[in-house]
This record gives sequence, C-alpha cells and structure tokens, in this order.
Amino acid sequence: MGGQRRAGRRRQRAGGPRLSPAAGSPPVRQTMPKAGPDLRRVAGPVLLGLWLLMAGPAFAQTPASGVPWGSLSAEQRGLLKGKAEHWDSLPPQQQQRLAENASRWAAMSPGERQQARESFQRFQALPPEQRNALRDRYQNFKQLPPEEQARIRGGFDRFRALPPTERQKLHEQWRQMPPAQKNSIREQHRSHLPHRS
Repeated sequence: MGGQRRAGRRRQRAGGPRLSPAAGSPPVRQTMPKAGPDLRRVAGPVLLGLWLLMAGPAFAQTPASGVPWGSLSAEQRGLLKGKAEHWDSLPPQQQQRLAENASRWAAMSPGERQQARESFQRFQALPPEQRNALRDRYQNFKQLPPEEQARIRGGFDRFRALPPTERQKLHEQWRQMPPAQKNSIREQHRSHLPHRS
C-alpha cells in the first residue's frame, strides 16, 4: 500500500504516469538527468523504438528449418513469385524469413505498408556503419526478456499515441539537449540491455 502511495505522489509531481524501472535497476529519477517529465518518461523507449522502426522486421531471428514452396499460402506465393524458380536453393533461414515477412506484409493495412516502405528507404539511405549499429541494437532488443521488450514497446506506443505537437515538442527538447545529457540518457538506456561477449 505504501508503495502505491509513493508512486502516486511521484506521478503527481512528475505530471503523469512513469515507466517502472527494470527489476534490480536504480529508480529512473536517480539515473536520469534533469529534463521535462514527458521526456524522461519516453526518451529511452523512444530511442529504441526509432531504431526498431528503421531496422524493420528484416533482421528477425529465424529457425534453421526451410520452408517448402508448396507450404506457402497463395498470398505468400504471390508476394514471393520472383523467388519461385530458385526457392529450393535458398538457405533455410532466408526461406523462413521471407515467408514470415510475406505473411506480415499481407496482414498490413495500406498505410502500414507505406510506412514500412518509407522506413526501409530511410534505412537503406543510411551509411553502412549506422545500418550495422541498428542491426546490433535490434539483436540486443530481441535478447531482452519479453517483459522488457513489452515495456519498451509500450513506451514507444505511448509516444506514437501523443498528439503530433507533443511529439514534436519532445523531439525539439531532445535536439536542444546538451550532448552530455543525451549521452547520460543513452547510457542509462543501454544499462538495461544484455551485455554481449
């Protein structure tokens, strides 16, 4: 009960609900530099969310078993018809990834498809070093526990649900933030990612 009251007081002082820190991590208030409450609430998840949007589903991990062409739905075969002739010679991981992506594409609305195209074009326009960094970040995200992935996605969804003027305001706050403060936020966010050896 006492924890709920403290959380309520924090929300009142901060001007809204706050993200819960990951288990075992220090409270967000102690690790985040001074910034507006809206920025503290969404900065970490927004950064990762933006990276995920740019990376797209093309880098998802896949099982090692192949997908027979005949097992694809008619819709998947239609989307992948350019691969039909050499489907059997593709590596199993590539077959699996293409089949999953075709299913995902077929389930998208026209607006979602357009957004995915634009996101992919932005990704392709990046220098190779940035594309590689985004791939690494996506792989790090996929290694997070499901609860942490859900927390990050939730923060990004809350950011996307904000009115455009609020999102623009947060973007502007980020752009005007001193580099040291940005780095501090990034480091705080990275501390939640698993360490790779």
